[in-house]
Amino acid sequence: MYMINWSSRAVPLEIIYHVCKWLKRSELYPCLLINKKWNSIILPLYWKNLRISNNKQWTNFICSTAVGKGIEYIKNFSFSDIQELSSTLNIYEYKSLDFIIDSRINRFIHLIETNNTNLSSLEFIGIKSLNEHKLIDICKFCPQLEGLYIHCCGISYYVKDFEKIANYCPYLKKLHLGRNSTASYISDLILKTILISFKQLNELTISFSSLTDASSSVWKYAKRDDYDLVKRNDNTNCSLNGYHQKGLTWLSLSELGYPMELFNIPGTISNHLFWKEMLQTIGSQLEALDLSACGRYLNENVLYQIEETCPNLMALNLSANYCVNDELIKHLLPKLVHLCHLHLCACNLLTDKVLEYIGEYSPPKLQFLGLCMRGGDGRSSQFSSQNLYRMVTKCPKLKNISLGLVDKEIKDRIHQYLKLRNDQYQNKEDFTLVEVDSNGHYKSCDHSLKNKSSSESNKKTNTSVLSFDKDKKIKSHNFEYLHPFHCFCKESFLFHNNY
Repeated sequence: MYMINWSSRAVPLEIIYHVCKWLKRSELYPCLLINKKWNSIILPLYWKNLRISNNKQWTNFICSTAVGKGIEYIKNFSFSDIQELSSTLNIYEYKSLDFIIDSRINRFIHLIETNNTNLSSLEFIGIKSLNEHKLIDICKFCPQLEGLYIHCCGISYYVKDFEKIANYCPYLKKLHLGRNSTASYISDLILKTILISFKQLNELTISFSSLTDASSSVWKYAKRDDYDLVKRNDNTNCSLNGYHQKGLTWLSLSELGYPMELFNIPGTISNHLFWKEMLQTIGSQLEALDLSACGRYLNENVLYQIEETCPNLMALNLSANYCVNDELIKHLLPKLVHLCHLHLCACNLLTDKVLEYIGEYSPPKLQFLGLCMRGGDGRSSQFSSQNLYRMVTKCPKLKNISLGLVDKEIKDRIHQYLKLRNDQYQNKEDFTLVEVDSNGHYKSCDHSLKNKSSSESNKKTNTSVLSFDKDKKIKSHNFEYLHPFHCFCKESFLFHNNY
């Protein structure tokens, strides 16, 4: 039998490719390091279906393959942690990736082009060298793209660019636009273009403060195609929505991720009509609504309208809003019968009374409740342990609860009760905190005592500003902390299994 000398330069490229495509990822890695020729062949195979996420499950993975350096490991990362069937490419705050986008964009785009069959999601966070032109070049080779997430990049928003992306990515369902380093804003015309051009769009995240002159009537372009039906003379139905939209069901106008000092400052409402038209136009089709930290732009009168206009909500995030109080929650809960996820973190006007209302009016399907109050100074929760436990026992479907800085004894008691009551219970404990720097930027810091040894935790805190002492007290260094779902855009809800 003829033996091939694999180190020989005479081996045809196609033979190397066809043999290596059957290898596992762990087997492909050594092949990357043989020589430049092998690296260029193996790299597209190695990146296929690769998922790199800002979720702490993935952050120990540093990708530098696109600059020809292979893979770099830190701590205890295992390839078994990567979902083989994942089709997400998530690029998150790595300086090396800024270099890739800036000076090796052609090579990066080639990798995307090679793997565009399966790539359904792209996420760019903190890549300041990514501008609108490079983004379009990448999207050009992603015809199956369903999710696009952009935050803190160097992108400016223009109508023509969204039209091009919609043309290249006709199946896009999820669009999340965070604030970028260019301070680019979204005008009424841009928002209208987004809602009309992306026919399949059903998830949209835009910070409210980035909407410059959005009119109250723009939301009619986000309605489902089958909502407004009228009778023709021949007794057949026709839709008043002539744009054939799938319609938004998931909307976030959250201000979380911006300067913390602005969160709980009551604002003057100059755009009440905007909120009213939005809720009345698309409220009935919304399944998830995120208005966290929008207190400068709305008041409790706007929130009261949710009761009548959004009867089908399954998730509601009102976190970090100054105007959220006990009476508002008492008013909303009886009408939101489909609610599964309720986030009330950092709503500092809430008292023990809200626990009584949640227990009494709890939606029958309520599965997650966020009650983690703000405080990086080590202060305790404003909720009493007895009332917390009583409230949990009155919510029959509750699976997870975020409690923040409450007494460890009652926290353990509640988690043990939920675990015994539900075999699907997962303790997504709030030892995982979000570090917010002076510029309002978020960095995830995992200090789970359950999954990491104390030595690992101490090692990790050397690279962050957050640390714990033996009594698990938070040592604050001019930062304020919130529960981890207070990350930008899609991390706001547990609808997405990234936490």
